[in-house]
Amino acid sequence: MTQRTPNDVLERSAIEAVATALACAGIATVSAGSGANLAVRTPSGKVLELELKAASRVDPMQARRFVEQMEGSGLLVVVADELTKAAQAELRRAGVGFLDRRGHLFLRDESLHLDLDVEPDPRSPSTRSTRDPIRGGAGITVASASCSTPVSPSVSGSCRAALGSR
Repeated sequence: MTQRTPNDVLERSAIEAVATALACAGIATVSAGSGANLAVRTPSGKVLELELKAASRVDPMQARRFVEQMEGSGLLVVVADELTKAAQAELRRAGVGFLDRRGHLFLRDESLHLDLDVEPDPRSPSTRSTRDPIRGGAGITVASASCSTPVSPSVSGSCRAALGSR
C-alpha cells in the first residue's frame, strides 16, 4: 500500500532536487530571503529568489492551479516526479519555471534562461509501507470473507492457520 508523501517531505526533497539540478548547470545557490525556498545568483550578479511548489504528478489543470495561486515576488518553480508535456507548456506560457524529476529543468527570468536536460532525480518512496498490507475495516472484512468462503479446502485451511483459527 502506498501512502501520500507529507507536504514538508515533498518540499524538502524539491529544494534538494532543484539545488542539485542548478549545480549541474553551473548555477550556484545563495541564501534565500523570507518567503523563498531557494535563491540563485544569475550570471549578471542578480539574486533570483525561487518559490518552489512540489507535487508527485502535474497535469495541465494542476499547472493552471499553481499559476492562479502564485504569490510573492520570487519566480515560481514547480517540481514534480512527472510533469506532462501539456503541463510543461502551460507553465512555460505563464512564465513559471519547472523541474521534471525525470530530467528537465526550465527557468526563465530577464537575467537567466535555462531550458535543459538534467540528470534524472527520482524521489525515493520513503513513505511506502508493506508491513501491514491488510488494514482498515474493509480490508479485514474482505480478508476474512476470503478465508471463510474458500475456492478450495486447502485455501481455507491455510487462511485459518494464518489467522490462528482451528
